[in-house]
Amino acid sequence: MMERLGGEIQGLDELGKILIKLPKRVVTASKTKALRAGSGEIRKGIRGKVPNVTLRFKWGKRKGESLNIGKEIRKSIKNQMRGRGFEKYAVIRPVGQLVGLTSMLEFGTLSDRSEDLAPETLKRMGTKTDSSGRVSFAGRSAMVKAGLGLKKRPFMRAGFNASKGKAMAKVGKVFIEEIPKQVDKLVKKGKVSGFVKV
Repeated sequence: MMERLGGEIQGLDELGKILIKLPKRVVTASKTKALRAGSGEIRKGIRGKVPNVTLRFKWGKRKGESLNIGKEIRKSIKNQMRGRGFEKYAVIRPVGQLVGLTSMLEFGTLSDRSEDLAPETLKRMGTKTDSSGRVSFAGRSAMVKAGLGLKKRPFMRAGFNASKGKAMAKVGKVFIEEIPKQVDKLVKKGKVSGFVKV
């Protein structure tokens, strides 16, 4: 499971005093649009860090075929809104059938999970094991050289770190821009009164 990453805007006490005087739906709608815009920047940052990796099928019905998993994973990364009202938040993650493959690319497959292969399979592959029958480091490296497994190529945190500053700036900009727009919508619908446009 991928580690959760997040950010928080601090120092908004004065803004909070203003927001509490506004109708809840104005703040909620503004926050939703701001979060969507900011998380979109994070999504772009993560997509930009996904490495170009092509897998070649060595057995099964698709033997000999190639798949550019980097391209497919980039398309699978989405930003989704969760929660309600003031508890709204954004989740940026891969969705669809490539979630497992995304984790393999992020963390690699050179871990003890390689030992789950049946002993006869390891023997047929000529994989080196240690005295306890566990796959040795040399054995796992050989598996990768043979095209069996993926070296880790982390991109989620790298993408987040590269884009978080731009994302936070976008959140603030869109949030402030949206408040008067949302107030205007309510005034036009006759939902609120007492606001004077200056």
